[in-house]
This record gives sequence, C-alpha cells and structure tokens, in this order.
Amino acid sequence: MKIMNRLVMVVWGLIICALCTIILMIGYKQKDNNKELLNLQSNLKEATKLYIKDHNIKLGVSESTKIYIEDLVNEKYISEDDEEIDKYCVDSVVYSNGIIKDSFKINSECEE
Repeated sequence: MKIMNRLVMVVWGLIICALCTIILMIGYKQKDNNKELLNLQSNLKEATKLYIKDHNIKLGVSESTKIYIEDLVNEKYISEDDEEIDKYCVDSVVYSNGIIKDSFKINSECEE
C-alpha cells in the first residue's frame, strides 16, 4: 500500500511539473509578442504627438481627433516599410485630450 501511495504522489508531481512548464513556455512566447506590440504602440504614440504639435491641432477637454496612418507615412513621421503596421493592420490613431492625461487608441482594420 505504501508503494502505491508513493507511486501516485510521483505521478501527480510529474503532472503538476509538466503543467507548470507548459504554462511558463506559453507565457514567455506571449511576452515576446507583447514587446513587439508595445514597441509599435510607443512609436505610433510619439509620431502622433509630433504630428499634433507640428500641425497645431488644438483640442478641448474630452475632444478627440482621428489621425490616419497614411498621413503619418506621407509626412515621414513613421517609416513606410514598417512591417509591424501591416502585421497588426493598423489603420488610424485616435487622440483624445484629457484633463490629466491624454489618451491614444490604435484602430486596426484588416482587409480579408
């Protein structure tokens, strides 16, 4: 009986270790994808800030404006051959002026 209990404990221990390893592998893979997306968001946010500053766009509190990626590319705020923009199907950036903090929303629209 003691041998059976040890065997059951070893099997359950191996199952738990395998599940934890699988979860860690999925987490690391997801983390790499998130870095790419966060980098793209940061670049678009900076390009949008420069675009708004250069074009003297003035917005009141809680007002927003939509800036298309084509405009940012045409005026050389972002690179034309940015693969991440195509990969994530980025169409536009919506800039909203807030009381404390401005917000940016990236819109994606894929054609199928």
